[in-house]
Amino acid sequence: MRVLEKLNVVPVVRKCTKNAYSIWRFRMEAYPGGRMLLSCGQWLSKEKICFSPLIIFSALPFILIWGMSAIAILFVIIPFVGYGAASAHLGTWVVAAEYCVPLSNRDARSSTHGNKPEKPEDSSLVINVTPCLFLWKNDAVVAKGRHIVSTNSHIVLFDPSSGEVRLEPIVGVSVRMDDIQAVK
Repeated sequence: MRVLEKLNVVPVVRKCTKNAYSIWRFRMEAYPGGRMLLSCGQWLSKEKICFSPLIIFSALPFILIWGMSAIAILFVIIPFVGYGAASAHLGTWVVAAEYCVPLSNRDARSSTHGNKPEKPEDSSLVINVTPCLFLWKNDAVVAKGRHIVSTNSHIVLFDPSSGEVRLEPIVGVSVRMDDIQAVK
């Protein structure tokens, strides 16, 4: 020290810089077992590559449980959405329809596909139409009504005058559009 005073040199003492990590570390060391936790944390940070598969495989069952629960909830919700859409379609396009129209063939449907229909001048005038069918067997009408849905063996028809919904087999039956001119 006296040698430094003779040379007129002032010794500079290095100050300890404290960042957030060192403050946290200093506080941890004050608690019992804190040093052991810090050394354990340092060891884990060095060995994290070894523990990554362990953590992933440990979390995998919980992720699968959440995923399967989400799929189960979707299986419950989807039928309700389908039922709501079907009842809205039935109410708007079958029951509330004012007129019956013949079914269009494939060429007519494909020629209008993608084309926007022209808006009428009076936009408040909206007329709902639906296809109406007659089921014929041996030149006699078996059933008639508005077409709701059909499969390869049955057809569901709605009769607006009586409000009756009928499930008719179509095996051996002819489905026609006869006698339909703007039937109300």
